[in-house]
Amino acid sequence: MDIQAAPPPAQFNFAAHLFSLNAVRATQIAYIDDQGTLSYGELETRALRFSAALRALGMRAEERILLVMLDTVELPVAFLGALHAGVVPVIVNTLLTADDYVYMLTHSRARLVIASGALVPVVSAALDQPECADCLLVISQPLSDVPDVPLAREHHVLHELVESAPPAARAAHTGSDDIAFWLYSSGSTGKPKGTVHTHANLYWTVETYAKPILGIREDDVVFSAAKLFFAYGLGNALTFPLSVGATTVLMAERPTAQAVFARLVQYRPTIFYGVPTLYAGMMASPDLPARAEVALRICTSAGEALPREIGDLFIRGPSAAVMYWSNRAKSRATFQGDWVKSGDKYRRLPGGCYVYAGRSDDMLKVSGQYVSPIEVEMALVQHEIVLEAAVVGVDQDGLMKTCAFVVLKPEARAMQAPPAELALMLKAFVKARLAPHKTPRDILFVDDLPKTATGKIQRYRLREQCQAAAMKA
Repeated sequence: MDIQAAPPPAQFNFAAHLFSLNAVRATQIAYIDDQGTLSYGELETRALRFSAALRALGMRAEERILLVMLDTVELPVAFLGALHAGVVPVIVNTLLTADDYVYMLTHSRARLVIASGALVPVVSAALDQPECADCLLVISQPLSDVPDVPLAREHHVLHELVESAPPAARAAHTGSDDIAFWLYSSGSTGKPKGTVHTHANLYWTVETYAKPILGIREDDVVFSAAKLFFAYGLGNALTFPLSVGATTVLMAERPTAQAVFARLVQYRPTIFYGVPTLYAGMMASPDLPARAEVALRICTSAGEALPREIGDLFIRGPSAAVMYWSNRAKSRATFQGDWVKSGDKYRRLPGGCYVYAGRSDDMLKVSGQYVSPIEVEMALVQHEIVLEAAVVGVDQDGLMKTCAFVVLKPEARAMQAPPAELALMLKAFVKARLAPHKTPRDILFVDDLPKTATGKIQRYRLREQCQAAAMKA
């Protein structure tokens, strides 16, 4: 890609950069959440106060803090305040177990964790472990606002820290290549990896994608179903809109079709960021809003493939991560000189555009020939009775067998046709469109597909289910 934007200066703090850009927008709305609105001026003031509060708590430059927070206005305040102070925020999945948080706290060596009120019980359970005993706890709101959450551990309250501290006079002296924040990978191939990003990485995601590809503008209202702890969501709902002065709608609850519809109609966002499984559910819902009820001009998708698969994607550019924290082997395999091996499959269109086709790890070898699960899934969902489909491979007596999991559309479920009859029909449908060896060996009908919090299909769970069904047979 031809990068037109000038690089950031050597001394660069992304939070200070955003505050400077939006100095003339103090009264404009930066965020809307379930509790109200936050202007750009209020966002800056609260973040600067939190920056000062972190220093008062003894946090030093480059030390990590874990953010276990729902998508409310407190999260961007904490994230930007940490960047401003030179402290490294680590945003993590809010649907994990206490053991997961123990791992992330010890792996990142975080000295402080901020938890939304509803997540205090599981975070507190993690902090009760001896290896986490010295970690400070900050709760995003008073426990009086969160009923039925007992807590004996000493803690701070984010709101009180912000209100009691004067705004920090200046940002930490960070460089563009200094570490700014971490995200953890989903752990689909083992323990989650701490992915390290710089202050310049945040700048470049805007200059190489948000502005030239999305064309995001100051008058946009954006809404991301993908949460802020997901890299896709962090750009969608923080980096991109705050870099141009747009307004962002945040949603703390799970992104069901109905919850998304409510916000598309109420706040009329112009840019919506979703994932394929959510789009499928939205399109199949009888509650889908009429075109006149929404104001969308752009919809984007990520996480799972929409089209067919063809080749491996290597990436290079100034927004690439630096490394995986404390994981030398995986870092060397992924970060190869200027290039990053993404682990994704793409196909290249004649005009030079790239279209996502799934993960390299998901490729199957059936009868000595490679099969892309995505290709089979795309064939299945073309059938009028299929809402969603996922294909996995299972080793049976040394041979790879494919198994398709299919979610039927509501009207097809109402037909109550015999599963064996439907399976034969779908196999014939796929065989008419793809090579014979790509036809699924087995087709199982399920009510829904297991997914991560970011909308990715949990294929390992499907493989376990397919293996169990094979053993019973």
